[in-house]
Amino acid sequence: MTYIGSDSQTHASFDQATWEAYERAKEEERARKQAQAMLDKLSYKTVLDSATDDQALEMRPLYPEWQTGIEYTKGTFLQYDSILYRVLQDHKSQADWTPDKAVSLYVNVADPQDAYPPFKKPTGAHDAYSKGYGITFEEKHYRSKIDGNVYSPAESPDSWELVE
Repeated sequence: MTYIGSDSQTHASFDQATWEAYERAKEEERARKQAQAMLDKLSYKTVLDSATDDQALEMRPLYPEWQTGIEYTKGTFLQYDSILYRVLQDHKSQADWTPDKAVSLYVNVADPQDAYPPFKKPTGAHDAYSKGYGITFEEKHYRSKIDGNVYSPAESPDSWELVE
């Protein structure tokens, strides 16, 4: 607080209660900002972690790039070579277990805009092709004739319909 003294000069006086109130308000504001930052971070993570495949595709740029030495949990989304993958089982990543090679650990979340994504050999029921699903195999387009299709058109031609 300032005041003009009898000598016509400006003087300052210290008020302990005013100073303590100022410091409390400053600390409360810092705590609010810190809490909001934590909420934003948790909300962001919750949205990314609970997304469906279609939602994750729309948010693909927000997902981290695959790295070695990371503990990945089932259902986590990540990018590798600009392709979105979903983790199929908990594991610690290794240099020789890249998402494009370790099909038991990762599944490519195909872009629904691409009616004929490249054929990827399924490893089981969790990533088998459904009836009507389109693929590209040896530069030709095919649609699965059956549900649970785990074979390529070369392995089981009767399971696939060539699309002209």
